[in-house]
Amino acid sequence: MVKRSVYMILISLLFLTLSACHPFDYILGLDIESVALDERSLNDVYYLDNFDLSTIQLHVINEDGTEEYVSLRPSMFNREDREKLTREGRHTITARYRGHQVEFEIQLSTRTTISVVFCFFMIQ
Repeated sequence: MVKRSVYMILISLLFLTLSACHPFDYILGLDIESVALDERSLNDVYYLDNFDLSTIQLHVINEDGTEEYVSLRPSMFNREDREKLTREGRHTITARYRGHQVEFEIQLSTRTTISVVFCFFMIQ
């Protein structure tokens, strides 16, 4: 019984020590005031054959007032949203960054669709 109490006290002290550390705040995003999509980095349409997710950025405002722009990466999305990013269509996806979420719409297309329409008009 005493041994168990000692372990509980040690675990509690460890947790309190870690929660006071800046790196712990950083990991949880507690030092972030807001995260939003940088609308200027979002195009109307992306083509699947050359789509580069890192061209889309998040605008992050920290509690100390500093701003930073963070490029999107696949690890910011759950599996379902990563699959959407490989398929044609208009999709609503959610990016997650250090405890914050940003939802936005993206239009993905294939060039073959546009080529077929263009060829159709060229024939007539």
